[in-house]
Amino acid sequence: MGNSEPDFYELRKYLAAWVTDVGLANQSGYMDINRISERTAMVLLNQVYDLQLQDLNKLKLNHPGVDLGDLHKGIAFQITSENTSSKIISSLETFRRNKLHERFGKGIRFFIISSDKKRKIHSVRFAEFRELFNPQTDILYPSDLQKNVEGLYHSDRPKFEKILDFLRDEFGGRSKQGIINKTLISFNSAEDKFAFYKRVISGSHQSATDRFIEFSCKIGDMEVSTTELDQHLQSSASMLILGPSGCGKSILAAQMAINFLQSGISVTLQGKYYERNLEALLEKEATAFGFDSVMDLFDAAQVLNVPMLIIIDGYNECLPEKRAKLIAELEKVKVEKNCKMLITAQLDDPLFAPFDALLVKVDFPPPLTKIKIAGAYSGKPENPKLVSLLAMVSTALEARMIGEIGAEQIEGLSRFSLFEAFISRKLGKNRRDGFLLLASTAKLLSDAISFSIYERKLDGVLRETALAVTVYEACLNAGLLEKKMAKVTFGHEMFYDFFVAESVVRFASGASEINEAIRAPKNHDKKLLIIGSIDDQEVLVEVLNGLTDVNLLLSLAFGEGGEFCCNWLDWKISDLLSKVEQEVDHLEFAMDENSLSGVNFVDSTLRSWTDHDRALIRVIPSMLSKGRLVKEVFSLVGKLDEKGNSAVQLLKEEAKQKGQSARSGIFASSYVGVAIRGCAMTWIVSCLHSGFSDFYRKQTVPVSLVEELLGKRSLYHGQFYFLLVLLRWDDKLRILYPYVINALTKNWKGLPYHLFNEILDNVTHFTKDDQQRKSLIDQLNAIHADTQDIWKSTMLFDALSALGALEDDATAYIPVVREEMELLFDDPDLEENWTWASNFYDRQFDHPYDYAYQVVIEDMEEPKKKLFYEMALKGTNRSFFASSILIDTTLHMQEKVCPLIEKWLDQPIYDKTTPQDSIKIFLFTNLICSKYCFPVLSRFKEASDPLDQSLFAAGELYYWLNRPDLSQKEKRDASAPSTKVLFSSNNEYLIDSIQESRHNLPGYDTNRLWGDSSIVHIEDFFPGECLKACYATLQNLGWQKEVLGFQRGGADVDRHAIYMLERLGGMLDIVLLRGITDHPLLGESAVEAIKKLSRD
Repeated sequence: MGNSEPDFYELRKYLAAWVTDVGLANQSGYMDINRISERTAMVLLNQVYDLQLQDLNKLKLNHPGVDLGDLHKGIAFQITSENTSSKIISSLETFRRNKLHERFGKGIRFFIISSDKKRKIHSVRFAEFRELFNPQTDILYPSDLQKNVEGLYHSDRPKFEKILDFLRDEFGGRSKQGIINKTLISFNSAEDKFAFYKRVISGSHQSATDRFIEFSCKIGDMEVSTTELDQHLQSSASMLILGPSGCGKSILAAQMAINFLQSGISVTLQGKYYERNLEALLEKEATAFGFDSVMDLFDAAQVLNVPMLIIIDGYNECLPEKRAKLIAELEKVKVEKNCKMLITAQLDDPLFAPFDALLVKVDFPPPLTKIKIAGAYSGKPENPKLVSLLAMVSTALEARMIGEIGAEQIEGLSRFSLFEAFISRKLGKNRRDGFLLLASTAKLLSDAISFSIYERKLDGVLRETALAVTVYEACLNAGLLEKKMAKVTFGHEMFYDFFVAESVVRFASGASEINEAIRAPKNHDKKLLIIGSIDDQEVLVEVLNGLTDVNLLLSLAFGEGGEFCCNWLDWKISDLLSKVEQEVDHLEFAMDENSLSGVNFVDSTLRSWTDHDRALIRVIPSMLSKGRLVKEVFSLVGKLDEKGNSAVQLLKEEAKQKGQSARSGIFASSYVGVAIRGCAMTWIVSCLHSGFSDFYRKQTVPVSLVEELLGKRSLYHGQFYFLLVLLRWDDKLRILYPYVINALTKNWKGLPYHLFNEILDNVTHFTKDDQQRKSLIDQLNAIHADTQDIWKSTMLFDALSALGALEDDATAYIPVVREEMELLFDDPDLEENWTWASNFYDRQFDHPYDYAYQVVIEDMEEPKKKLFYEMALKGTNRSFFASSILIDTTLHMQEKVCPLIEKWLDQPIYDKTTPQDSIKIFLFTNLICSKYCFPVLSRFKEASDPLDQSLFAAGELYYWLNRPDLSQKEKRDASAPSTKVLFSSNNEYLIDSIQESRHNLPGYDTNRLWGDSSIVHIEDFFPGECLKACYATLQNLGWQKEVLGFQRGGADVDRHAIYMLERLGGMLDIVLLRGITDHPLLGESAVEAIKKLSRD
């Protein structure tokens, strides 16, 4: 046996080389290797099994699905590198369909040229082909060939030598006769390997990157093109690309990977596939693309002296509990191997800090980019039909779908139908069964609030649905499902969302069950898809009539739910406006001392609206911002104005006796939303004024529509206000200039307060030329000279400043300010001067001549400037806006500031009217004292109020945890008393104390004092204690209280506990979170936390 081992080793080496060559060549796009391998396989099979196989293609016989055949023994062979059941079943179907069993009576066999492990074959799947094929004996691998050839060593040595000589000739580097031979794919140098690797990587990404569309992204405040990122990467150690799902991060990373190959080596790894360690992931990638090992890959880079880039695509899909290990390993590889790193993720992570990465932010594509994306995939770059359709979608992936399925196929369809058309196209003939399998799988995942399952569970789904494994494999091949090791996930989160929606409607018993699913927190981001999946119109109408979600109704209004839903909503809004008109007709006003405006609606004249009605009313402002319903609402405003004008006459005397304006009060109650109870028109106009209707959809009211409304008529006050609000902060307001200048010239005293304020707020948008601007300035100056109202005077100053009317005055005022400042320094110890210094500091930000104060303070020489800040800080005895002067003074005085700021340590909420500012100044004071190791006294022991005790403890923790002179142990020992107080099981303010502390230390402020050094937060130092606090809170909802006293309710604090658990927790915490996923206020947050904590 010892003499046979060298020959056996040589045999195994040649067979392994053959299999490797075939695999690598296929990956690099060299498909001719399969035809070449058929000849090699034919020779070996003939010699080993005494067959007379022939190349059927050369015989020009029509034998689809069969490569080799022995016409004498009636045996056929297919030679392939694919070993999936679907491939084999497909070939068997082709074999039988073409009646090849009549020529090859002993059926077909498969020779699999692959290094993959033998698959376990279930005979039941092939039962219908049992006369043609035995899955246990008719699938051969190179390992089977090896065993049979080794058996010949003893039974037929000449045949063994003949086979070995053939393999030497094919794959050996040198035969026994010393003749040099080359393997089919060999590498003579590192350059050869690199060139081959570049070809393989480029080929694997080509289909995607060939259609890559350049788009804009942001680095800090700077907008850059994706074409510029390669240059930024070259000059950076690492790069972090952040953005929401579906916005193009992965394809951008693929494009950058290929571009990097021009000068170096790039390796792309998927975050979701990180399991044991980084080395295993790199090893698999390196060997798959032609290198002997991962070290061979690094050695090649070193020999060639080229940079190396490691890309982690989809970091957020890596299991949360494994991310720290992944980042630590990446950091080590980066340092030891001098690699660059590029990471794509949805959100930032504190773990990224060691990379010092250049942060690149990408967002959903703008309309033009979506058009280009769709054009690239449709072959119709100039197709105007795409524009209206692309307005329905937000992501790059959806734009791609529109392009792929063709614009002519999807007009008038819902977002669900868009996905359906795309997925149907991917599945082809497997559409019906594929939808059932994918919907069943999505339901399984959704019920468990999970994003991946083990394949064995999917086997159970196949059994329950009586579906063939070929359906599962079709879903894998279409990219709708992905498999890695034993786990299966959806290929994209949007596919998962689609099939969850499909499962809701497919398995629901009726409209009530669908409505229940729509209300379920776990489906908060799938509501629109659920609506789109309903194909029964009776059921759909019943579901629609129960909707109260404004955002969902808005999506339907703008066509995202399909043509039927859009038409239904138009009809509902039309009916609703009739009811609004009826309400306006019956409205009455009365003086009301409990109302802010002094006037209110008479309750009995207000209509009762259902929750569904109220939601529809809140849809109208967004429709108005897109130019819809403008005429109808403008008319209703006119009717309400007429009602108000009549009421002014009735209430004028009563209002006058009370020192109030009936006109302003009625106007405010009608349109501004200050009434205790408003009418529908109040909600519409005040919501439009809030700007929320324009938050996601830019106002697109055509000027021609406004011109039509104006005609030659005069405007009621309400109609004037409505148009101002509708076109707010837009240059389209120029059309109203004649009305503005007329109102300010002839009757400014008669304008309702809020209308006057709105005119001033939009003052920079009315004028089209300098002449109009000067006329407006003259009139505002005239009003300012005539008014005795301090508030109007302030607003007029702001308006004049916005128009540039005060620029020359501000410059001229600089000497006056400088003289005022000099007076302060005559007696810097005088408390009155401290107060004036504080006031002067504030005037940089809130004064008509703020520019003058900014210039004077900036121009001071450093000693005088330092003294000024010291005086200003001494004169500041408030918390509101105090953090700014605190930071500025610290930058100039450094450690000498500490004795001046102790006053803010005595009370955590220095001013109860501004609690948030108080907490901020309290925390910053603790941190500044910590920075300079200034000793502070412990104060929580003297506090009797539980809230003060909790905040004192939190502040002292920040003090000790950020002391630069203490070790970790010393920090823990010094903070032990405050830790005990804060984390006491009786502390009802624990969660919010931690939350508000973190929230009130924003990065832009701390960076001014600490630069790149990170503040240590309580969560960072005490993660275990914080987790326990989260557990206690979420197991007893509502017991924790908020610290600011805004009475927002316990749910806000409970939500903070969820967010904290999301940041600090792991897989084991999912069970706790699942228990609150149905909570009406917390469920959505719990679901999002589960998403981030686990993909299992």
